[in-house]
Amino acid sequence: MGNEINEPIGAVQAVRWLSVGAVIRGEGHVWVGDEPRSIGGDGTGPSPFAQVAGALAACTISTLASQAKIEGIELDDCRVSVNAIAGMATGRERPGGDLPALADDDNIDVRIKKLSREIEVRGTLSAEDVARLGDIAERCPVSMSIEGGIPIRTRISLVERLSDD
Repeated sequence: MGNEINEPIGAVQAVRWLSVGAVIRGEGHVWVGDEPRSIGGDGTGPSPFAQVAGALAACTISTLASQAKIEGIELDDCRVSVNAIAGMATGRERPGGDLPALADDDNIDVRIKKLSREIEVRGTLSAEDVARLGDIAERCPVSMSIEGGIPIRTRISLVERLSDD
């Protein structure tokens, strides 16, 4: 399978913002991620689940546009809508709130259970072109990463103060 690339891509850093949100920095950009007010956030930015859905939508568009250009497919425009369907098993209530105490209950499972993606394409396209674009969408790197599972290595350390980088 070709040469494997083991360099960091998509590196970001997040710092706590307000109650449960985060200011996220990466690749020269800054954005905010937060939870909706209904579950204890301040609603200052998209939720982490919405950001996963957004990453899939953006990657799908980028992949379709670049590959269509390479293959000479006359794709004039496209729209990708992604819905993240999350599931959560009921757990203990937190004092003063209605959110389960995730770290204290092994029976709580909060994660995206399903992503649904709808793609609309516009252009001078044959049925074969549309089918090919569907195949291309399935091979966008974020789609393949999610479907393949991503191992996460976590390291936590106590510090005197957060660094400024």
